[in-house]
Amino acid sequence: MNARFQSLLDRFSDHPHLDALRKLTAAADRFAAETAGVKSNADLSATGQKKAITGHLRAALRDVRDAAAPLDEMRRDLDAKRSALALPKFDKSDLSGALLRQELRSILRGMSRPEQAGLLIGDKADAAFVDAALEQPALVSGLDSALFEQVRSARLATLRGAEIDAIELLDGDVVAFESTIETVKNDIRAVSGLGAREFDALARKVEEKRSAPWLLRQIHNGEETIVVVKPGEAHYPVATPDEIRDGKFYKDVTEYRADRAA
Repeated sequence: MNARFQSLLDRFSDHPHLDALRKLTAAADRFAAETAGVKSNADLSATGQKKAITGHLRAALRDVRDAAAPLDEMRRDLDAKRSALALPKFDKSDLSGALLRQELRSILRGMSRPEQAGLLIGDKADAAFVDAALEQPALVSGLDSALFEQVRSARLATLRGAEIDAIELLDGDVVAFESTIETVKNDIRAVSGLGAREFDALARKVEEKRSAPWLLRQIHNGEETIVVVKPGEAHYPVATPDEIRDGKFYKDVTEYRADRAA
């Protein structure tokens, strides 16, 4: 294994998707070995070598695409956790509580910034003033945006500390995954000898499954079969494992043709 890849895996040894990271680095190592084999084959012409390397490159990029699949789920999970992170809502039927918080915000508006900070942050922060300030936009309490965000972050840490820790952990895992993908793709590109623009164009085509086989689920006698739709033909053959891996379930011929025009 590439020593740089081993160092990367050692750094992320506790990653929840370590197996996927290993598959990513293995794809780059395999491509490097295959490319070296092609270049050492004296029976191949320059054109033959280029064709063989391009074939191996497509396979490597497909392996990277599939190994990176957990990243999308991780990102969705991270977005959901961040969206759910919020301060508790006050009881709208509690009129006296609402009036009290309104009065506290009025008091804050009459204070200097150091006085506001003394009441809102640090060990001596007053929870009643903090909650009153955070209930409305910063301007309502006379706070500047920086102090308001500082107060909000501190209050969230107090009330939702465990959730924040989970978000930070997941964010670190996402960054580690993204870093590994970037390192692997850079290594594959360097070995391929392609320029950045040409490589990126090919990578996007593979990652987005452009011009993919048209897959369709069919049920026969209660059993599902995935076939490949071939427009203009009456018979749809059963999809091979590679076609299932690279195919898409297009909704209609318009979507199918649009994907080929992209």
